[in-house]
Amino acid sequence: MCAMQQAHGNWVTGDRFWDREEDLAMFINLIREGAHILLVAQRRMGKTSLMKEVATRVADELECVFVDFQNATTPQDAVAELSVALRPHKSLWLRSREVFANVLDRVEEIGNEDLAVTLRAGLTGGNWASKGDELFTILAATEKPVLLLLDEVPILINRILKGEDYIITPERRGTAGEFMSWLRKNSLRHQGRVRIAISGSIGLEPVLRQANLSATGNNFVPFELKPWSTETAVGGIQAL
Repeated sequence: MCAMQQAHGNWVTGDRFWDREEDLAMFINLIREGAHILLVAQRRMGKTSLMKEVATRVADELECVFVDFQNATTPQDAVAELSVALRPHKSLWLRSREVFANVLDRVEEIGNEDLAVTLRAGLTGGNWASKGDELFTILAATEKPVLLLLDEVPILINRILKGEDYIITPERRGTAGEFMSWLRKNSLRHQGRVRIAISGSIGLEPVLRQANLSATGNNFVPFELKPWSTETAVGGIQAL
């Protein structure tokens, strides 16, 4: 029997990633076919852990970029977070810096949190989409295809739609629709070169449906991550 220590934090990796081999195989197969995926599951089912494990297993064939939108509230925030996520990928980062040449100065001395603030200062409601298009063009030009793992997209869309007062307005609906249409456009434009997997702690489809925006996500293949079987759950508890 495998000995496993209890994990703490938002995801698990390595020996702490328990089972899910069938789910992994199916997910990776879809990615290899060039599909864009919407990972659907109840809370605490291991969506982020699955994406992290997929990234580990396909790293030799795909450039895997993980982007967490948990703290993003606007499309500008999202593009800034995407830019920061490229920093560990040297070749991508060197080229992406040119997109923000107007605001970056001695960037290597800036921590990631301050970097996000700096990049955000160079993004407006009028240029975030074009800057984001440039980043996608850079991603599509890499030697290896890119797997873009976008976590907490539903939370971002929910915040864009409802703001701090939780009211959907025409203006907010327009912004949310613009962001999802931008993501859809780039997923289609760079099909095969950039594969996108979306996940989050709340479902994306219910959020989009509230604002009649479901069509903006129809190119993402739903992938349901179901609860463990009783046998698997018992095995995990015994290993702990």
